[in-house]
Amino acid sequence: MPGGTLIVSRAKNILPFWRYYLKIVGFQNVVVTSEEKDSLVRVINDMKPRLVFIESCFYEAATPYMTGRLLRDFPKLRIAAFSVGEFPDDLAVWFYFHGVKNYINFRDGMCEFKRGIQKILLGEEFRSKKVQRRIDLRTEIPKPAYSFTNRQMEVLLLLCNGFTTDEVGDVLHISRRTVETHKTDLYAVFHVRNERELIRVSYYMDLFKKDELCFYGGKWEVPPLPESATA
Repeated sequence: MPGGTLIVSRAKNILPFWRYYLKIVGFQNVVVTSEEKDSLVRVINDMKPRLVFIESCFYEAATPYMTGRLLRDFPKLRIAAFSVGEFPDDLAVWFYFHGVKNYINFRDGMCEFKRGIQKILLGEEFRSKKVQRRIDLRTEIPKPAYSFTNRQMEVLLLLCNGFTTDEVGDVLHISRRTVETHKTDLYAVFHVRNERELIRVSYYMDLFKKDELCFYGGKWEVPPLPESATA
């Protein structure tokens, strides 16, 4: 029978806590999983949950986009992003822009955490006031410092599709060190400090079309390059 609550996290040690706690406060049919990419889609198809709690960094830096992709594939699905560890407020902004309206962080304090859980249980949206302020202030679209190569664009596109550094190297038949070099060069292009910021900026700038961004699993292939890529 469809319904229930699905918890998605790689932190398997906290999954029993989540299952127990959510049942205590009133969530029904709580199921946990650590499946990802196309496997998670199958889990959702089989379970048909009413609500999904997804760990903020489940897909590494690509989590906000991947979660937004789930919402496009399952438009009636309710999703809440959560963390019991580090969860920077600016990350919530990217979830929001990809359609995720609920954001809860254990590090905001137990009272705030419980309040968010209760609001989500009642079908209401929940974001802390400081997160909402960050969303309201997010107006600038960053510009790249200079153009980048086709190979750098290939690396960036795979990263935006949730591929790890090693997976990018496997697909493009280049070494891990070469992938890291391309990533470092891309950080300079976009004025960012790490992979997470790089992917967020790429999504925000709409560098790729929707059909260039999707779950790639099983048969690996390099997605088609955008026409804007420079030689």
